[in-house]
Amino acid sequence: MKKHFLLVLIMVISSVLMVACGSEEAEETTNEDTNTEEVEESKNTDGRTEEDESTSEEDETESQAEEDDATEIEEYVKAYDEEVLDSDEVRIVLKEIKKQDGNMMNRGYYLDFEVENKLDIDIIVKSIKEAADGKMIDDMVQFIETIEANDTTNVEMTIINYWGDFYEINELIEMVIVVLEEEKATEINEYDVEIHMPSE
Repeated sequence: MKKHFLLVLIMVISSVLMVACGSEEAEETTNEDTNTEEVEESKNTDGRTEEDESTSEEDETESQAEEDDATEIEEYVKAYDEEVLDSDEVRIVLKEIKKQDGNMMNRGYYLDFEVENKLDIDIIVKSIKEAADGKMIDDMVQFIETIEANDTTNVEMTIINYWGDFYEINELIEMVIVVLEEEKATEINEYDVEIHMPSE
Protein backbone atom coordinates (compact mmCIF):
# COMPACT_ATOMS: atom_id res chain seq x y z
CA MET A 1 0.00 0.00 0.00
CA LYS A 2 2.80 2.39 0.87
CA LYS A 3 4.55 1.55 -2.37
CA HIS A 4 1.41 2.27 -4.30
CA PHE A 5 0.97 5.57 -2.50
CA LEU A 6 4.60 6.59 -3.19
CA LEU A 7 4.23 5.72 -6.87
CA VAL A 8 1.12 7.87 -7.16
CA LEU A 9 2.84 10.72 -5.32
CA ILE A 10 5.86 10.58 -7.63
CA MET A 11 3.61 10.67 -10.70
CA VAL A 12 1.72 13.70 -9.35
CA ILE A 13 4.95 15.58 -8.60
CA SER A 14 6.34 14.73 -12.04
CA SER A 15 3.18 16.02 -13.72
CA VAL A 16 3.33 19.28 -11.78
CA LEU A 17 6.98 19.81 -12.74
CA MET A 18 6.31 19.11 -16.41
CA VAL A 19 3.43 21.57 -16.53
CA ALA A 20 5.55 24.25 -14.85
CA CYS A 21 8.45 23.76 -17.28
CA GLY A 22 6.09 23.87 -20.25
CA SER A 23 4.60 27.16 -19.10
CA GLU A 24 8.03 28.75 -18.67
CA GLU A 25 9.15 27.61 -22.14
CA ALA A 26 5.96 28.90 -23.73
CA GLU A 27 6.41 32.26 -21.99
CA GLU A 28 10.04 32.51 -23.10
CA THR A 29 9.06 31.67 -26.70
CA THR A 30 6.32 34.31 -26.65
CA ASN A 31 8.74 36.92 -25.30
CA GLU A 32 11.34 36.09 -27.96
CA ASP A 33 8.76 36.35 -30.75
CA THR A 34 7.55 39.69 -29.42
CA ASN A 35 11.11 41.07 -29.19
CA THR A 36 11.91 39.86 -32.72
CA GLU A 37 8.81 41.52 -34.16
CA GLU A 38 9.67 44.79 -32.40
CA VAL A 39 13.24 44.75 -33.76
CA GLU A 40 12.08 43.95 -37.30
CA GLU A 41 9.45 46.67 -37.16
CA SER A 42 12.08 49.13 -35.95
CA LYS A 43 14.42 48.18 -38.82
CA ASN A 44 11.73 48.28 -41.50
CA THR A 45 10.02 51.53 -40.57
CA ASP A 46 12.88 53.52 -39.03
CA GLY A 47 10.27 55.79 -37.54
CA ARG A 48 8.37 56.15 -40.86
CA THR A 49 5.29 54.45 -42.22
CA GLU A 50 5.10 52.93 -45.70
CA GLU A 51 2.96 55.89 -46.76
CA ASP A 52 5.67 58.31 -45.60
CA GLU A 53 8.32 56.43 -47.60
CA SER A 54 6.14 56.44 -50.72
CA THR A 55 5.55 60.18 -50.41
CA SER A 56 9.28 60.78 -49.99
CA GLU A 57 10.08 58.81 -53.15
CA GLU A 58 7.47 60.76 -55.12
CA ASP A 59 8.95 64.06 -53.91
CA GLU A 60 12.44 62.97 -55.03
CA THR A 61 11.11 61.97 -58.48
CA GLU A 62 9.35 65.31 -58.91
CA SER A 63 12.46 67.17 -57.79
CA GLN A 64 14.60 65.31 -60.34
CA ALA A 65 12.08 66.05 -63.11
CA GLU A 66 12.13 69.75 -62.24
CA GLU A 67 15.93 69.73 -62.33
CA ASP A 68 15.92 68.08 -65.77
CA ASP A 69 13.44 70.67 -67.07
CA ALA A 70 15.70 73.44 -65.80
CA THR A 71 18.59 72.13 -67.92
CA GLU A 72 16.64 71.95 -71.20
CA ILE A 73 18.39 73.56 -74.16
CA GLU A 74 16.68 76.11 -76.39
CA GLU A 75 16.63 74.46 -79.79
CA TYR A 76 16.74 76.19 -83.17
CA VAL A 77 17.25 75.55 -86.87
CA LYS A 78 18.84 78.40 -88.85
CA ALA A 79 18.96 78.31 -92.64
CA TYR A 80 22.09 79.59 -94.37
CA ASP A 81 23.38 79.87 -97.90
CA GLU A 82 26.87 81.02 -97.07
CA GLU A 83 30.01 80.09 -98.95
CA VAL A 84 32.74 79.30 -96.43
CA LEU A 85 35.41 78.02 -98.84
CA ASP A 86 36.02 78.28 -102.58
CA SER A 87 39.37 76.89 -103.74
CA ASP A 88 40.82 75.13 -106.77
CA GLU A 89 39.83 71.77 -105.27
CA VAL A 90 36.55 72.31 -103.43
CA ARG A 91 33.67 74.67 -102.85
CA ILE A 92 31.91 74.42 -99.49
CA VAL A 93 28.61 76.15 -98.72
CA LEU A 94 27.01 76.19 -95.27
CA LYS A 95 23.31 75.38 -95.68
CA GLU A 96 22.00 75.00 -92.12
CA ILE A 97 22.90 75.04 -88.42
CA LYS A 98 20.72 73.06 -86.02
CA LYS A 99 20.98 73.26 -82.25
CA GLN A 100 19.38 70.18 -80.71
CA ASP A 101 18.46 69.17 -77.19
CA GLY A 102 18.12 65.50 -76.26
CA ASN A 103 20.07 62.77 -74.53
CA MET A 104 23.85 62.64 -74.24
CA MET A 105 24.27 60.89 -77.61
CA ASN A 106 22.51 63.48 -79.81
CA ARG A 107 22.57 66.69 -77.80
CA GLY A 108 24.60 69.28 -79.69
CA TYR A 109 25.05 71.16 -82.96
CA TYR A 110 24.52 69.85 -86.48
CA LEU A 111 25.94 71.81 -89.42
CA ASP A 112 24.87 70.89 -92.96
CA PHE A 113 27.32 71.66 -95.77
CA GLU A 114 27.13 71.33 -99.54
CA VAL A 115 30.56 70.21 -100.75
CA GLU A 116 31.60 70.31 -104.41
CA ASN A 117 34.63 68.38 -105.68
CA LYS A 118 36.15 70.34 -108.58
CA LEU A 119 38.80 67.73 -109.35
CA ASP A 120 38.79 64.74 -111.70
CA ILE A 121 39.75 62.41 -108.84
CA ASP A 122 37.97 61.26 -105.69
CA ILE A 123 38.91 63.28 -102.63
CA ILE A 124 38.47 63.19 -98.87
CA VAL A 125 37.37 66.36 -97.10
CA LYS A 126 37.76 66.59 -93.33
CA SER A 127 38.16 69.14 -90.56
CA ILE A 128 40.91 69.38 -87.93
CA LYS A 129 41.93 71.81 -85.16
CA GLU A 130 38.35 72.84 -84.45
CA ALA A 131 37.71 75.60 -81.90
CA ALA A 132 34.60 77.36 -80.58
CA ASP A 133 34.75 80.86 -79.10
CA GLY A 134 38.51 80.49 -78.78
CA LYS A 135 38.53 77.05 -77.05
CA MET A 136 39.53 73.78 -78.68
CA ILE A 137 36.64 71.35 -79.27
CA ASP A 138 38.35 68.88 -81.62
CA ASP A 139 37.32 65.91 -79.41
CA MET A 140 33.64 66.84 -79.93
CA VAL A 141 33.64 67.30 -83.72
CA GLN A 142 33.01 64.78 -86.49
CA PHE A 143 33.40 65.95 -90.10
CA ILE A 144 34.86 63.73 -92.81
CA GLU A 145 33.53 62.56 -96.18
CA THR A 146 34.71 61.06 -99.45
CA ILE A 147 33.54 63.06 -102.48
CA GLU A 148 33.62 61.47 -105.91
CA ALA A 149 35.29 63.23 -108.85
CA ASN A 150 33.33 66.25 -110.16
CA ASP A 151 30.49 65.55 -107.74
CA THR A 152 28.56 67.57 -105.17
CA THR A 153 27.17 66.09 -101.95
CA ASN A 154 25.81 67.14 -98.57
CA VAL A 155 28.06 66.53 -95.57
CA GLU A 156 27.03 66.91 -91.93
CA MET A 157 29.30 68.15 -89.16
CA THR A 158 28.32 67.14 -85.62
CA ILE A 159 29.51 68.88 -82.46
CA ILE A 160 28.55 66.81 -79.40
CA ASN A 161 30.09 66.77 -75.93
CA TYR A 162 29.87 63.09 -74.97
CA TRP A 163 31.72 63.58 -71.67
CA GLY A 164 29.79 66.35 -69.94
CA ASP A 165 27.11 69.01 -70.09
CA PHE A 166 25.87 70.68 -73.25
CA TYR A 167 28.66 72.78 -74.74
CA GLU A 168 27.27 76.19 -75.66
CA ILE A 169 28.73 77.94 -78.73
CA ASN A 170 27.87 81.62 -78.85
CA GLU A 171 29.83 83.34 -81.60
CA LEU A 172 32.43 81.59 -83.71
CA ILE A 173 33.57 78.17 -84.95
CA GLU A 174 37.08 77.95 -86.38
CA MET A 175 38.65 74.97 -88.14
CA VAL A 176 41.10 73.80 -90.76
CA ILE A 177 39.61 72.03 -93.79
CA VAL A 178 41.94 69.40 -95.21
CA VAL A 179 41.60 68.06 -98.77
CA LEU A 180 43.22 64.69 -99.48
CA GLU A 181 43.54 62.47 -102.53
CA GLU A 182 41.27 59.53 -101.76
CA GLU A 183 43.32 56.78 -103.43
CA LYS A 184 46.61 57.43 -101.66
CA ALA A 185 45.27 59.47 -98.70
CA THR A 186 47.88 62.14 -99.43
CA GLU A 187 47.17 65.75 -98.56
CA ILE A 188 46.45 68.10 -101.43
CA ASN A 189 45.80 71.29 -99.50
CA GLU A 190 44.35 72.75 -96.31
CA TYR A 191 42.43 75.95 -95.55
CA ASP A 192 41.42 78.01 -92.51
CA VAL A 193 37.66 78.39 -92.22
CA GLU A 194 35.45 80.47 -89.91
CA ILE A 195 31.73 80.08 -89.24
CA HIS A 196 29.78 82.75 -87.37
CA MET A 197 26.97 81.41 -85.20
CA PRO A 198 23.45 82.84 -85.54
CA SER A 199 22.19 85.31 -82.98
CA GLU A 200 19.30 83.73 -81.06
